[in-house]
Amino acid sequence: MKTSYVIFRVGENDYGIDIQYVLSIEKVTDITCLPQTPDYIKGITNARGQLRCIIDSGILLFNQSIEIDEHTRFLLLDLEPSNIALMVSKTNEILSIEEEEIKPMESMGTSTDIFKGVALLDERMVSILDIETLLSKMGILEIVSSSPLQQMEEQFV
Repeated sequence: MKTSYVIFRVGENDYGIDIQYVLSIEKVTDITCLPQTPDYIKGITNARGQLRCIIDSGILLFNQSIEIDEHTRFLLLDLEPSNIALMVSKTNEILSIEEEEIKPMESMGTSTDIFKGVALLDERMVSILDIETLLSKMGILEIVSSSPLQQMEEQFV
């Protein structure tokens, strides 16, 4: 069975997220910084009429912030109850990948539940993220859906 994935870059690495979790891909707009938040929370933005918490995928995956340029994009994620914009270096494409093409990480000598596996496509590796597990493990879903952010949304939108 084929599943469609949004393929994006963080630094020099390609990643994929199941398209069912991506509402849209947007150009980076104004970012309002939030004081006293974890490093991976870049700030907030108003995207599609909703206040969204911006998560820096570079810090999440490599502990190194993404530099914003003309290629930087927000992946607006569809994860209840949180309104998240995942900031990525660049979006490459949307690909349909056969389940059999995604190899488990254990076969690569590593094991982590934030990845569904790795797909080898046209001589490149694409790490397929389990975005729900990643954001849950980091406590992001809980932080983003906490009352201070909800109150800010009610106040500004």
